[in-house]
Amino acid sequence: MGKVRYYIIAVLFAFYFVGIPEELYTGDGTAMLVYPFFHANAFHLAVNCLSVWAVFDPRTRPEWWYLPVGYIIAAATYLVTDYVMVGFSCVLFAVAGLRTPSFRSRWWRSWNAWVYLGTMLLMFFLPMFAAGAHLTAFATGVVVACVVRFQRKLAYDTRRAKGGK
Repeated sequence: MGKVRYYIIAVLFAFYFVGIPEELYTGDGTAMLVYPFFHANAFHLAVNCLSVWAVFDPRTRPEWWYLPVGYIIAAATYLVTDYVMVGFSCVLFAVAGLRTPSFRSRWWRSWNAWVYLGTMLLMFFLPMFAAGAHLTAFATGVVVACVVRFQRKLAYDTRRAKGGK
């Protein structure tokens, strides 16, 4: 998983500088699949690349499924927005949601969590940040993380009940 962030950044740069073939983004269905690879300008691309670098840091042990599931959540998020939103940030917000711990965790009461959640809520007052789409992606990621934790706990309990480890 350590090299994933290099690959993501390389793909984002390639699409930014080479471009995306028109056939991919003119159709309604395929368009939502390529929106994460569009960036408004070099600063937007740089911020997303910096975020990719932080989110996919191998020292934080991200799981292999975060990226594909985050991408699917981001693509689905475009279905609930009434405008075209570009950039990799919805994928990153979905991955952030997938990485959240259980609601019983002390993280939810930590200063970091409140600053992160408060910043997301403040985005509603700055329409250029598309707060609705970002919050939808994050919340969907949190829900998926809860389902995965429940399923893993259920599988663990089932194994223990059958006498396994």
